[in-house]
Amino acid sequence: MINGLNLCAVAGETDLVEAFEQQLAKKDIECSMLHTSHAFHSAMMEPIVATFTELVKT
Repeated sequence: MINGLNLCAVAGETDLVEAFEQQLAKKDIECSMLHTSHAFHSAMMEPIVATFTELVKT
């Protein structure tokens, strides 16, 4: 997700995000992990969309 000209967020499996974080650090690109329970704005939520939609309808 691109949040601005100089700010973006990535989501994915923890080991892949950590590897990306290491790549950025090697290039002196500032980054930090967000502490969240879920990647709410990512495709990782796709498996629960139907269930969530039905719950919201109630």
